[in-house]
Amino acid sequence: MPNPQLSILVVDDTKFSSAVIGHTLSQAGYNDIRFASSAMDALSMHEERPASVMVADWLMPEMDGLELTRRIRQNDEANNRYTYVLLLTAREGVDALQQAFDQGVDDFVSKSTMTEQLQHRVMAADRIIQRHNRVQADYQRMLTVNRQLKRQALIDPLTGFGNRQDALRALDSTLKHA
Repeated sequence: MPNPQLSILVVDDTKFSSAVIGHTLSQAGYNDIRFASSAMDALSMHEERPASVMVADWLMPEMDGLELTRRIRQNDEANNRYTYVLLLTAREGVDALQQAFDQGVDDFVSKSTMTEQLQHRVMAADRIIQRHNRVQADYQRMLTVNRQLKRQALIDPLTGFGNRQDALRALDSTLKHA
């Protein structure tokens, strides 16, 4: 069952292709679908409100889908998030697959089979993103708890006295200050 709130950004310089993709995804039950007619527009829209899934055409003027993917990966790395990139193309064959995956694309759909496969691929992307977000949230909670435990390990909560590690840290700080 599709997640209607899944944020999808469709990037295609051809209005007809965008319309077909939008119709296919809407019919599948997705409501949060945005459209960009160029990779530069997509980058701006993604920075303003990140998409969970980006469905992009490979061949576009100015910046192709592979370069867009590379920039999305850099942006995601800087902002501690993940965007699932699904590349659409008329190109087929193992070489095209290899090139796309080498550039960080998550999935690859031929335009000739797009209407049959797109909604299933986006549903799979949603499952992956949900798991990734759960892991990321758990990791952030673990970091918070770890910081709290480190703080507690330095000071005894009953006596308020520091332990050996706290004394060494204080000594080191004092020596640096002196």
